[in-house]
Amino acid sequence: MKTKDVARKCMSCDYIIKKPTGFRRCIVCRRKIAKDKKELRISKAISRKLNSKKYQNSLTKKLKNQAWKLMSLYVRTKDADENGMVACYTCGSISHYKEMQAGHFFHGKLDYDIRNLKPQDSACNMYKSGNLAVYGVKLAKELGIEGLDQLRLDANTKGNNYSIQELEAIIEDLKIKLKDYES
Repeated sequence: MKTKDVARKCMSCDYIIKKPTGFRRCIVCRRKIAKDKKELRISKAISRKLNSKKYQNSLTKKLKNQAWKLMSLYVRTKDADENGMVACYTCGSISHYKEMQAGHFFHGKLDYDIRNLKPQDSACNMYKSGNLAVYGVKLAKELGIEGLDQLRLDANTKGNNYSIQELEAIIEDLKIKLKDYES
């Protein structure tokens, strides 16, 4: 003897299911729940990827490269004349800013600190390893002994560790500064 099929209400929307199928929800609600579960799985996968060390490291590297290109351009152009000519900080030779490099006093540290970066020609920056003796004397005259000590302290404490947010802020700030020099 067969039992009589009894109509049921959907648990989610109270729609009356006339032909019960064993499910407690109507087809519309089941599809919506399946879609929501799929979206949740996708968002969790994206979140895992964005929070992974590998992704964070690659993003940091990409932002550092972008920030360095902008900082180097800013260092070389900020003191350039209207023809784009700028003097080397250490030897005084004058070249177009495109032929100059951004030299560091503290190498590998404070890459985005304008106090640590000056325009240098390739002879001073590469072949004389930054010509640090002359660089240090000029920097001490410019910043003072206290300023140079503060720069050394910053280099030892901060180093070259920048968060993603700091790098993004540096990039935006440099874009604004470079836009001011272009106009």
